[in-house]
Amino acid sequence: MKYFLSLLLLLFTLHANEENATLESDVALLFEDNTTLSYEENLSVLPEIVEVVHQNSIYASYAEIPKQVFKDEIFSVTYKVIPALNNTTDIEYKFPKLHGVKVLNNIPIRSKEKHAYLDTFNFIAYTKYARFPDVNITLLGFNSEVIASKLLQAEKLKVITLNPPQGFSNVLADSFTLIDYKTNKFDRKSNITVFTASSKRGSLKKFALKESMKEGFEALSDEYTESNMTYFTIQSKEIEEIEFSYFNLKTKQFESIIIPIILDDDKVSTQSDIKPKEKTHVYIKSIFASVVIFIFLVVFILHRRYYYFIPIVLSIVYLIYIFLPEKAVCIKAQSDVYLLPMKSGTLFDKIDVQQNFDIQGRTDGFIKININNKIGWVKNENICTH
Repeated sequence: MKYFLSLLLLLFTLHANEENATLESDVALLFEDNTTLSYEENLSVLPEIVEVVHQNSIYASYAEIPKQVFKDEIFSVTYKVIPALNNTTDIEYKFPKLHGVKVLNNIPIRSKEKHAYLDTFNFIAYTKYARFPDVNITLLGFNSEVIASKLLQAEKLKVITLNPPQGFSNVLADSFTLIDYKTNKFDRKSNITVFTASSKRGSLKKFALKESMKEGFEALSDEYTESNMTYFTIQSKEIEEIEFSYFNLKTKQFESIIIPIILDDDKVSTQSDIKPKEKTHVYIKSIFASVVIFIFLVVFILHRRYYYFIPIVLSIVYLIYIFLPEKAVCIKAQSDVYLLPMKSGTLFDKIDVQQNFDIQGRTDGFIKININNKIGWVKNENICTH
């Protein structure tokens, strides 16, 4: 038994020495050094070994990057990230310093290519001195535990400044589409035109026209993939058409957009006139009342009961009511008057004292009035209660 225990002790010692030799070899290889370290020295460099493995757990590079962009152009940058560890659950991106660019999407548009993540961010360059931003890429594990991180240095960016023609609208896009438009008399000297438009890969925030007495957005949805707007402009009645241009990023040319000035018979331009909801509602109500009249008239002919005339008479009265034009309305003092019937619409006048106005029409939540020979919209809540 004594000899057997001695043999076991000898085998254990040899195995321990072999493990130490393996560890020394690994350390030497990791640091590309031929120096043999003692066991105590190995323990002291273990944190450095872990740090090297930690840094090598993430491989990041640029997958797609433009060589040059135009000032105010929306462009995309795709990062290629390969996690070396299988316990990665997400990838976090932070841009510590931005120089002349703005990030348009905080969450990347992601796709996979074998073991690589292709993450795309959209930017807009708003100065000619813009450059690609540095990006800190972090691998996250379960419970948002940081596994590894890497700072990817910025690449150089060439920014081209356009020399636009007169009438340039400050829009750069793959396409710009005029959806609808309408022009009406605003006052004795000017007309108001309202139009809706959309763009692909182009911001509309800086859209502007020349020779406008007053202009602005009534609605704007500005996204990096597609933007939409409703815009109004008040111009001299002598102008026969509105012409402006945008820069087409695909053709690399300025393209003209022309809106002909065709006065509508109505006296006001409204977004609801472009997409008339109220007229549709009135049409549906009139159809319903007409159907009621027809049904009860047939029933009366079949059964000869005079009380069937009651719903017929009521329906006829209702039809007269909804088609009878209103003449005047009382508006409270200090009421705001809007150019268009929208909650975020542009104010252009205020009613100082309570008074009556000619009614020009109605739409959802607003009433159209004639004020000082101009057309405006007042919220229904500002109508006098008595």
